[in-house]
Amino acid sequence: MRNKLYKNLLIILLLFVILIIISIISLCIGSTSIPIKRIFYILLKARESTDFRILFNIRLPRILLGFAIGGAL
Repeated sequence: MRNKLYKNLLIILLLFVILIIISIISLCIGSTSIPIKRIFYILLKARESTDFRILFNIRLPRILLGFAIGGAL
């Protein structure tokens, strides 16, 4: 019984890690490609760039809506 619990927790943790990785990749891919290093820079410092607007007005809302819809299912 305990072994099954650990197995289920491991599967949930693995799926969560995959979700985070795919979300980061989704932030990078689009008609305008943005490197991962640039994404972290934009999130922390660059507030006036076009990449910032792309991330916060298009890509991030799309990802968060995907989380909400997936959670509702």
